[in-house]
Amino acid sequence: NQLDGATLDRFSVIDWQIADELEHAMVQDLMYGELWLDVIRKTRKWVSEREMRAIISPRATQKGAIILELTHGDFESVFNACIKPQIPYDKIESTREFVKEKFNKAKTEVGIKQPAKKPRTARRKKTEEVVVPEVVSATEATGLFDLPF
Repeated sequence: NQLDGATLDRFSVIDWQIADELEHAMVQDLMYGELWLDVIRKTRKWVSEREMRAIISPRATQKGAIILELTHGDFESVFNACIKPQIPYDKIESTREFVKEKFNKAKTEVGIKQPAKKPRTARRKKTEEVVVPEVVSATEATGLFDLPF
């Protein structure tokens, strides 16, 4: 959304550069972290060269790397959650094509293939495994809300 002049007049705008080392540290232990970081950085450059009004923040890097783990590398999920909301509507398809090309190229270079579907877990390369709870159906969940009155 565009901010009007009266709103902008109330605040100081600071152009804050992205700290590359910090962004790398946020995703370095995630299976798809370095791959997604590379795609994000190329996407930022591409967006900037086209002078699009879009912010591809480190939040998109971190969230995207986690989503890729949870979805076992599903491009559409990560694009729709992390990139698409930031891009002007009329530029979404060209951006999707660019990001998908870079994503597939990075996967090929790293040698990641689409694994068989496994239980949804977020795995860290060197640390613990985080289990994501299964979705409970409405009929199963009704017992959770039985109250004694």
